[in-house]
Amino acid sequence: METHACTVLGCMSKSKAKGTAFETLIVGYLKDTYPNVERRTLSGVHDKGDIAGTNKKLVWECKDHKTLNFSGWLNEA
Repeated sequence: METHACTVLGCMSKSKAKGTAFETLIVGYLKDTYPNVERRTLSGVHDKGDIAGTNKKLVWECKDHKTLNFSGWLNEA
């Protein structure tokens, strides 16, 4: 059973909270070079990536995992 993390923004699954924190960290790092960078909101099946604003033809999909799963992530894209 998955645990939940609650913040001032509400409650979410622990894995979603981990992903959100990682995406926020990456956006903070990119902000100096790309002032228009932004973390996108979750859109379910209509998801268009996690981070935008670094290049009009590029969106970022962030993964914070202990092991790599390139084939699974490519199928997700």
